[in-house]
Amino acid sequence: MGTLDGGGEILLDDISVREQPDGADLEFIQNGSFDGGSADHWRMVGNHQRSQVIVDPEDSGNYVLHLISSGATEYQGNQLETTFGGGQAVNNGVEYEISFRAKWLAGSRQLNTRVYFNRLPKITLLDVPEFNGTPGQQNSRYVA
Repeated sequence: MGTLDGGGEILLDDISVREQPDGADLEFIQNGSFDGGSADHWRMVGNHQRSQVIVDPEDSGNYVLHLISSGATEYQGNQLETTFGGGQAVNNGVEYEISFRAKWLAGSRQLNTRVYFNRLPKITLLDVPEFNGTPGQQNSRYVA
């Protein structure tokens, strides 16, 4: 997974890939909620290598993955990636559901998700706040 259309910053949590979500409901992702502040099972590759697990700015009891990219994702490199748990494989003719929680922070609002060999690709356009910042007013970045 990664940003399209240039670099950007996004907070991610509860990443999930499920096989047959309305049936057997098999979870493929390991550590999709970054429990305990750990990035175990995740790799930050290429222009996404500065990404890291941080305390959720809105919930100090939760951890999120702060995706930080300096350019667009690519198929092999420049992405966040993981290996499915238990040797799971994606099979033709089977229903899958990819889900996550995401909050746009800066840059590209296009988040690309896919599994190996570009299977199950999707581009999600993240919401960008209408009023982003405090133009003309003192804010948290103010230095006296």
